Amino acid sequence: MDVEDFRGAPRCRAVWDALPGSVLAAFARCDTRRLEVERARVAPRLRSAVTAPVYSVAHRFACWERLVGLLEVGGRPYFIVEYGNDLESRDALDEVMTSLPGERRGPAGRLLAELDARFVAATVPDPSGSLRPWVPLPHGRPPSGLGAWWRRRPLREPWD
Repeated sequence: MDVEDFRGAPRCRAVWDALPGSVLAAFARCDTRRLEVERARVAPRLRSAVTAPVYSVAHRFACWERLVGLLEVGGRPYFIVEYGNDLESRDALDEVMTSLPGERRGPAGRLLAELDARFVAATVPDPSGSLRPWVPLPHGRPPSGLGAWWRRRPLREPWD
């Protein structure tokens, strides 16, 4: 994992450095599947140049931590479209963790629970879906099948 992937995500970096090899191998298998999805989206002549997934498991964890940190303290400019992308990254983490049931109680699972709790503390319920005009739901997924993070909005909107 490249150090740059964890820029602005110190908790993820610390947990990643301590993950057992078996968990890293399981995440690598998830990344291999993701790499094939990403390769399928580029022209055949370019596929061999794509050697690692942009949206790796580590990248998605770091994205979630960066969003949570931003919602907690503000800071850099943040476009509302990024919010939807980061929520989709959180969806992907849920899928990864579901595929590794034992890891829910392990270090990565605890990290995700910690980040989720911080996200809840930095957001409020949004039962009316006030962000929907700017943050559409993922295509093809019913609202009832989405994680709770899709039904919350930041206390302090970073795109104001």
